[in-house]
Formats: sequence, C-alpha cells, structure tokens
Amino acid sequence: MIDTDEPDFTRSPLKEICFDHIFIHLTIKDLFSLQNVCQRFVRLIDEYFERMESVDFSTIYSMKNSSLRLMLKYNQSICALNLSRCKWIDDDRFLNLIECQNRLKSINLSSTFYISNRSLMTMALYCPYLETIKLENCGWLQPETLRCIAENCHHLVTLNLASCWNLNDDTIAMVMEKCGQTIQNLNISKIYSLTNESMMAIRTFGSNVRFLDISFCWKINDSGLRYLIDCKNLKQILMKQCSGITCLGCHYLYEYSNIITD
Repeated sequence: MIDTDEPDFTRSPLKEICFDHIFIHLTIKDLFSLQNVCQRFVRLIDEYFERMESVDFSTIYSMKNSSLRLMLKYNQSICALNLSRCKWIDDDRFLNLIECQNRLKSINLSSTFYISNRSLMTMALYCPYLETIKLENCGWLQPETLRCIAENCHHLVTLNLASCWNLNDDTIAMVMEKCGQTIQNLNISKIYSLTNESMMAIRTFGSNVRFLDISFCWKINDSGLRYLIDCKNLKQILMKQCSGITCLGCHYLYEYSNIITD
C-alpha cells in the first residue's frame, strides 16, 4: 500500500532543514509568498520569523506596517539588520524594529533618508552591543548624534561614515578618543572637510585600526599620511582621489611601514 501522507515540514527534523538550509537563501518577499501555500507554511514561516537572527530589507522597496509587525512581532533575536536603501523606513518603523533588539550587533542604514538623528540616539541606548554601524551616504547625520553613539556603543569594530558631510575633524577625534581601542575598520571617505587633524587623532587614539578609507578627502596631504606610520596595526589604507597626497608621501609610507595602499 502506498503511503500518501504528505511530509510535515513543521516538525523536526524537516523543520530544521528548512530553517538552516533553505530559508536562509530566500528573500523576505519569497518567505511571505511561501505563506500562501498552505496553513502549514504559515505556521512554519511565522516560527522562522520569530527565530531569525539576520534580516535583510535592502531589496524590499516597500512594506506595509501590518506586514512588518507580523514579521517581527515575537522576534527578540536579531543580531544583524540591513536597512540600506530602504526609502520606506521612517522613525516609527525604525523604532518599532529595534526597541526589543538589545542583541543587535550589526546595522546598516546606508542611504536612508527618513530616519532622524533622535532615532539614532535612541538606537544607541537600545542597542549597546553594536559592533558594526554603517551610515554611508547619510548626509543628515549630525556630530552630536555620533557622540551619543560613541558614548553608548563601546564594542564598535566597524564604522562606516562615508559621505556624512556634516562631520569634521573634531567629530572624528571625539569618536577615536571614545572608541579607538575597539574600532578596526574605519571608513571616513568623501567627508571633504577632513584634514590632517583627523589623521593625528587616528594615530593618537586608533591603536587597533586595521583598515582605513580616506578616499576623496582632498585636504589630507603627505604630512597627514606620515602620522599613520605610527599605527602599528594598520594593514590597509584606501586613498583614491586624495589630491593632496603625492608620490613622495606614498613612498615614505612604503619605506617605513607595511601598510598596503590602493
């Protein structure tokens, strides 16, 4: 007699196979579509949403509030959150996302435009264990907001501030003074106001910086580059279109350090 019973994906071990080997490769849109298959998949996807540790919204161009609430209603396990290029994310949705996520370690807010500085300050209080913060192309970011982040997030390893035009040498010095012992990857490219003073701050406080991007910071010159020779852990520096840096500065770097340049 042929067994016509359908496999129950809501039970182990099939459930774990779905979670660990299938669903992790699907987009959020795909997961919502799966819920239209049957009630079993509704329950299965709901449980997966509850367990998700990494959430990538970067390919989602719009999302209803109701869908967002259903998706993360019971989830307090998110460690990595990608909201880059999400034009639909605003203060209310952002705060609803992070208010219960005190385990969050990585957040990408690059190219978001409708989140306020006040919400970022709230994030710094809600999520003190953040290790990676990416704010590239967030021209609205203010120095006082970054100060709040630096004062509350003491585990920062990666910080991307590229094209955050409101920042200046004093801001970078403050960040390095407060977080320089932990930051290993720092991107301050396309912040056009930065000068050699920022390089001095990195030399003074950034003892663990391993990767540095200062591309398009045209006010930084050979003298600023020489400060970085004292950064013993610095392995690579990107300096595309740094018109103030000459071949002499690069030669000095090659001769007296093991730093790789672009």
